[in-house]
Amino acid sequence: MSGTNDPHVGLTRRTFLKTTAVAAGTTAVTGTVPLAALAAEGAPTGEEGEKLAHTGCMYSSCHQCIGEVVVRDGYAVEQRTWAKNPWAERPCAKGRTWIQRTYGEHRLRYPMRRVEGTPRGGGQWERITWEEAISQIAGQIKKTMAEYGPHSVAGVLAGQGGQGLLHGTQNGNLLTRLFNVMEWTTIIPTPDDAVAFGHQKVWGDYMYHVPQGMPPTATATVANVIWGLNTGVTFPNRVTNLLTGKQKGTKLVVVDPNYTFIASKADMWVRPRPGTDPALMMSLVQVIIEEGLHDSGFLLKNTVAPVLIRQDNGRYLRESDITGAPRPASNDESARGGSWQSDPVTCREPCAGLLEDNEDPCQVWDADANGPVSLYECANPLMSGTFEVNGIACKTAFDMLVERVAPFAPEEATKICEVDPETIREFARLCAKRYVAHDYGYGPQAFCNGAQVGTGLATLMCVTGNVGTKIGDVLWGNINGEFFYPTETSSPKIPLPCFFDTMDTGKWNGQDWPVKVLLLPGSGSSVGGGVDLKRTKSGILDRMDLIVSVDITLNEGPAYSDIVLPAATILEKSDMLLIDGYCVKYQDKSIEPLYECKPDGEFVRLLAEAVGAGAHFKQTDDEFMEMALDTERYHAEGVTLERCKAENLISLKGPYVVPKTYSFRTKTKKAEFYLDYPVCKYDAGYEYDFDEEHLIRYYEPYVASPENPQMKEYPFVLLGHRTYEMYHTQYWDVNWLRETLPEPTVDINPEDAQARGLADGQYVEVFNDQGHAVAKLVYSSGVRPGVLSYAVGWRSADFKAGNWVELLTSKYDPLSQTSSYSDAIADIRAWKEG
Repeated sequence: MSGTNDPHVGLTRRTFLKTTAVAAGTTAVTGTVPLAALAAEGAPTGEEGEKLAHTGCMYSSCHQCIGEVVVRDGYAVEQRTWAKNPWAERPCAKGRTWIQRTYGEHRLRYPMRRVEGTPRGGGQWERITWEEAISQIAGQIKKTMAEYGPHSVAGVLAGQGGQGLLHGTQNGNLLTRLFNVMEWTTIIPTPDDAVAFGHQKVWGDYMYHVPQGMPPTATATVANVIWGLNTGVTFPNRVTNLLTGKQKGTKLVVVDPNYTFIASKADMWVRPRPGTDPALMMSLVQVIIEEGLHDSGFLLKNTVAPVLIRQDNGRYLRESDITGAPRPASNDESARGGSWQSDPVTCREPCAGLLEDNEDPCQVWDADANGPVSLYECANPLMSGTFEVNGIACKTAFDMLVERVAPFAPEEATKICEVDPETIREFARLCAKRYVAHDYGYGPQAFCNGAQVGTGLATLMCVTGNVGTKIGDVLWGNINGEFFYPTETSSPKIPLPCFFDTMDTGKWNGQDWPVKVLLLPGSGSSVGGGVDLKRTKSGILDRMDLIVSVDITLNEGPAYSDIVLPAATILEKSDMLLIDGYCVKYQDKSIEPLYECKPDGEFVRLLAEAVGAGAHFKQTDDEFMEMALDTERYHAEGVTLERCKAENLISLKGPYVVPKTYSFRTKTKKAEFYLDYPVCKYDAGYEYDFDEEHLIRYYEPYVASPENPQMKEYPFVLLGHRTYEMYHTQYWDVNWLRETLPEPTVDINPEDAQARGLADGQYVEVFNDQGHAVAKLVYSSGVRPGVLSYAVGWRSADFKAGNWVELLTSKYDPLSQTSSYSDAIADIRAWKEG
């Protein structure tokens, strides 16, 4: 059918898509087009009059932001604030542009296929039908599975397409259900996971921002500490609360190498060298303990501080060490075979290869009995001391922490983090006060030592007792597991940084693992917003027999695909957001999908039917949503589908509320700032320093470190920053946003620029041994000397040459397995075109 005439545009399908591919690659759009004109080609019919719908971006980071959409005669004509929802009082600029995105000229309208014989990324497309597309995709999948097995089909499940239950593209939706049924490989993008993994080691659960205090409590705290997060730009709906708290006397502390918008509002701005936040955190803990400001009561009652640590192997002293009884196999190193990765959606227990602690309880020193007693039976444990049990020398976990942070006294830490010693002391004394809330961005953790940021922050919170800002009961578990595991089979998971190795070796965790088909549902930023773009293309994409993308516009990933399918926008589908766990957000469908666009969940259903899994997708959307809500937690809070549709937004108690008992989801039920058995996020036989990972530790970034001799050649640390206009590689297509940010830019301290003879506003080339990017130079005295700060989110088509992603390392920490996109260095020079 690819040669038939298209009645909408009067072109053949093949030539139409060639034309639109050129338009989609344009960098900037000038002028404005009436929405009715843009919409006319795909306007719905039969819907007259005016109605209100409630919708909002379905990204987890957008939390409770939801607004009103005015629909008139089938057209969405206005977005506005919803008076009943104060969280949406200050939505971001991006969230205000969904009407423009929906009716925009760069919108993907029809399924497309790369013209046979042309290269990937060449921009040569032909229009096909959905039936043709699904048939070709399913045919290739069946052929590949027959030859290589189910794991040979993989998908990058990322959140850029949204995180809705039905139509989202991140792990936690109908797409997840399909991958579990088919046992396809899930490639998990992990650009933000290091800090969460660090928290998980201490708290025992995989959740962001648990439990350091969220914005609703910002006005009730003594101080708000913001680590590497430019709140006013990234989360405009939070900043009002922070500034209101400041007006009422709450101190605001910002830790950031650069002087950002939120730093300009701070009472204290702390400016560490990039990549050294863990050293600063260790110094804060050292000062707090040295000055006796730590919360001994909290440490004794709610953490493993009094647990006895064997000095011969660094493990918890257990009952079996005293009685001589055989040690349970799962407590031995030979049992290594799991990981810290729990299911972030259903909150299934992590498989760490350990029994519940009460089966061989760890021991503390009882001051009354003057001997070792089970942690769970001791009323008066000692938090400090050196002991000997059955000839085994022991110290408490607290003393082990004291020893670990001792080298990080402020006068020593300043040599690493370059923060003045007295500033460190002042900062530490503030952190030691009660009711200090911490929030963080993802820049500080995007180094190869990023997991230590999460562990360090969690340790600081344990030492000060600032764990949680409200006290109450909480029920764990977000979504009914039946939604995801109808066949009890599951999708194997590989973090994206590790996937490079899998493609190079053909193996994962020692097993043969050929991957031949790659699905990119709403995941284009895993290409254009990932790391090491050249290696991504040559080492992953070029090795695939088939690449399929589902997206709204022709982003980096779709542009390099073989088949591209047009997705519906948030205005064109109803959905539910559950993944964040502290609110339920129901999104109305404002209008019918335009052109031939379909919601992502409909693509999942079509593909499931074509590959033989259709029996598991017969439920209606409502039935699926009711299934997901069928949990103890939602029942207890009175959450029903009917209520969700009526209210659109329901706030929940947790999981950011810490239980009254402080019963954490660790094996000991305590906050484990000292780990008995540290393991990787996903265990795949990686080598790591087991002995050092029991506690927070500091080591230099792999790349952005003065210890790296390459910094003599590439002396700048390359840091990305969020903007009002971009989200990963989305929103490049919005005219309004291009007016304020029309092209890629890089910020530099004027002194650094003038030393190199570079003028404000000129085009420069930022380069290293991996690649380069050309952008307009912006003088900014707020940028730390020795740093280049670039605006993230651009596609290769938007640059005069190169792309920021070319310069970013694919090296990663084997424990957290997170992309280290801040751990990059470069030099800069004037751009000489041609």
